[in-house]
Amino acid sequence: MAYRKNQTNAQIVALALHGIEGETTTGNMSTENRDRLGYAGSRGHMPQPWARLYSERAQDRAVLRVIYSYNTPIAWLDRDYGWVIPCVSYSVTTSAKHQSQLYRLRGTTYYMPWDATPEDARRVLAGELSFIRDGKGRAIATVPGPNYRSAA
Repeated sequence: MAYRKNQTNAQIVALALHGIEGETTTGNMSTENRDRLGYAGSRGHMPQPWARLYSERAQDRAVLRVIYSYNTPIAWLDRDYGWVIPCVSYSVTTSAKHQSQLYRLRGTTYYMPWDATPEDARRVLAGELSFIRDGKGRAIATVPGPNYRSAA
């Protein structure tokens, strides 16, 4: 399929849902298919735990499509987990204009603090662990996630 240029932010999300690559008129939001084996692409300004997890999933060939804001992945279609939407705030443009369109993906929004370990990241994505935030959005505790299984 052809690469679509001059799209709106909402159209980028629609293209991603249909597996079509494209970018906005200004080029600051785009979607790409990840058919290259193990290639993660740019990680832009992702927090370190997310950048590590995203790279790991890409190396495992689990990242199928990506939606970028500027050069930062703000959502990706994961072979095992569906649409992954990191709960991260970036610039006003990214948060207000780009991330606000992601609800159309009907994906899961995941939160991790900036200092989460790689193991924490894998457990959050698998639904085994969830972080609890205070009123200011800071992680204050962890709880078992919906897919938690006790060792007993």
